Amino acid sequence: MPSGLPLAGVRVVDITHSIAGPFCTQLLADLGADVVKIERPGKGDDSRSWGPPFWEGISATYLAFNRNKQSAVVDLKTPAGRAIVSGLVSDADVVVHNLLPATATRLGLDFDTLTESNSSLVYCAISAHGSVGPLSDQPGYDALMQASAGLMSVTGHRDAEPVRVGFSVIDIGTGMWAALGVLASLRTREQVGGPQRVDVSLYETALAWLPAQIMSYMATGVVPQPEGSGAAMMAPYEAFQTKDGYLLVAANNDAQWQRLCVAMEAPGLARDSRFASNELRVGHRLALHETIAPFFASRTTAVAESAMKGAGVACSPVRGIDQLMSDPQTRALEMIRRTSHDDIVDYRDIAPAVRLNGERLMSRSAPPPAGANTRAVLAQLGYGADAIAALEAAGVVEAQPEIAAAP
Repeated sequence: MPSGLPLAGVRVVDITHSIAGPFCTQLLADLGADVVKIERPGKGDDSRSWGPPFWEGISATYLAFNRNKQSAVVDLKTPAGRAIVSGLVSDADVVVHNLLPATATRLGLDFDTLTESNSSLVYCAISAHGSVGPLSDQPGYDALMQASAGLMSVTGHRDAEPVRVGFSVIDIGTGMWAALGVLASLRTREQVGGPQRVDVSLYETALAWLPAQIMSYMATGVVPQPEGSGAAMMAPYEAFQTKDGYLLVAANNDAQWQRLCVAMEAPGLARDSRFASNELRVGHRLALHETIAPFFASRTTAVAESAMKGAGVACSPVRGIDQLMSDPQTRALEMIRRTSHDDIVDYRDIAPAVRLNGERLMSRSAPPPAGANTRAVLAQLGYGADAIAALEAAGVVEAQPEIAAAP
């Protein structure tokens, strides 16, 4: 693990749940920040109940987005609970929440209220639709944004039912934008001082994933359509069916196209005027596919891959997660790494996709049980043992409560 992590000493209060917010704060924690995750009594983060799959009774989704954090269970609906969180925020560098604007205001967690007591706070609000506009107070989810912001309109195959991207691409992207905004704001605060506000939303992230498609529409007036495994502006750039699977071929320039023709032992194809440039190949996409596809259909994936790579054509089999896990490149990069977990033998997680000074950021602690650090957090705020016990008895806080992982 790199010594002197860049966010060491930065204190973050995490009032988020599900995926986008927790992914943001996990990134900050991976970079060394001290993150206290605030969870709801009796339930905790929503993702704790998402499943199956569960790993030893713990949601795999929760495990994916909550390492390197402390967990404190606090009831924000109570004045005493709000006082606890206000105390944490008053001494923090960053607060991240994904509450609806009206809810944040009602709980005293809006920007104006929190910066009254902490004039150097970096305040990050994650919302569904953004901080302004007619939908700013409406909730939203990854799949809804994929539908409403156009991602599903360009995903999948033409003349088929809409297809969602197979993972929470908007949630994870929003978490990355939020973390980037926090890092930029910490730098700005260092330079000019004062509180800083970061606003990100699922909808804005969804739009930001589509720059080429939106630019294409503005340039031509033609509504982009789904291209299956292909790309609208390049050909051949798609997966071809083989005898035993699929091979994605990325011959996305004229040099690659010439190499593909060599790999197929088809010199006549290289001279075909319909395919002389990428623009022409895109214009004759269907004919191009019908011409190339038989080569792959008559060979196994391994044989076709060998032919392509032998000629210098970029390609890859379409692989499953099981194949990914055992791949030598995955192992060499140490992206899947073993770490300790009190309840899971042979626990592993997925490393951040960055190295600092050549070293991988490692897990300092596994995702915590709900309320695992409640008493320690309260003690750091100056609450004595009797006061903590009274808060527990009143239901304002919980310390390591039993939360059912599966219904």
